[in-house]
Amino acid sequence: MRKTDLAYVAGLIDGEGCIGAQLHKSKDCSMIFIKVGMADRECVEFLQFLFGGKIYQEKIKRKNTIYVWALYGMKAWEILKEIKPYLILKRSRAEIAIRIFEGHPYRKQLTPMEKFLQNIDSNMLHKLNTREAKRDLD
Repeated sequence: MRKTDLAYVAGLIDGEGCIGAQLHKSKDCSMIFIKVGMADRECVEFLQFLFGGKIYQEKIKRKNTIYVWALYGMKAWEILKEIKPYLILKRSRAEIAIRIFEGHPYRKQLTPMEKFLQNIDSNMLHKLNTREAKRDLD
């Protein structure tokens, strides 16, 4: 993929995206994800064309519909590694998500300490994303 495409995707994620992790209860670990939500369906379809993933709709304040592109797990990890040099606002979140994935039990068996550190990273991502959402509402 061209550097300009990677920079464009990084800009979309920096501006309209979310990098996070959620607890995968059956695996007792965190699963990373990337989401981008926009009113323009074409942009999220472009992301789906490039990387796969799913698109779904969300209602905002009962009036507006946004389209959300979501990608999880290894594919999210691969993309984050590629676009990390181009991220500005969410680079630290990408680094945390990459670290979470690289400690994922699909890649190796986690020790109790690794699980503990993964939970700390997941909580940190959640707090960063919650703080950003609250700021957007202000």
